[in-house]
Amino acid sequence: MAPALPPPFRPASPAFSVTAFLATDESFAHDYHKRIVESDGSDTVLTDAFVLNWPKGAAVRVLQNSVTAVLGDQLTGHDP
Repeated sequence: MAPALPPPFRPASPAFSVTAFLATDESFAHDYHKRIVESDGSDTVLTDAFVLNWPKGAAVRVLQNSVTAVLGDQLTGHDP
């Protein structure tokens, strides 16, 4: 097994790489998706309303949208 590389030589995590790619003009990402990169977190909520094939009780952070607006304060408790 090869030794672990020091920090400057480790490959970027896939999640970080994809998020960074969303911010580029070349990504052709929809403006809604680019909001993820521009978000400071204040326009997101933690909910399990969109969870499918995740462990029970696992919530995800999403941008606020029409669905989360309808849910109001009841953002969790929707496990399938």
